[in-house]
Amino acid sequence: MSSREDTIVAPITAAGSAAVSVVRVSGARVPDLIRSVCDRADDVLHAPRHTVYSTLRDADSGEPIDQGLAVFFQAPNSFTGEDTLELHVHGSPYILRRVLEGCRAFGIR
Repeated sequence: MSSREDTIVAPITAAGSAAVSVVRVSGARVPDLIRSVCDRADDVLHAPRHTVYSTLRDADSGEPIDQGLAVFFQAPNSFTGEDTLELHVHGSPYILRRVLEGCRAFGIR
């Protein structure tokens, strides 16, 4: 898979402790990731551009990581022009690390 076809993940808020951290995932694998990590995946996928309160799970183990907001931006109506997911989670560095590790374990760069 070329880098142009990769699905990527990155925090979009400043590093460190905060009330909320936001992680953005962009690329073709976003719908699969949503189905894997959001307990309300159907609500997230069928309501683009709306926030959905969801339990977020580790994509590998299924273990709950946090409860937060998931927002799906369907291509081409997103910041990147690709399917995009924003996860708004508690701002603990531990939670942020778990979310990023879970995405990477799912094969997202």
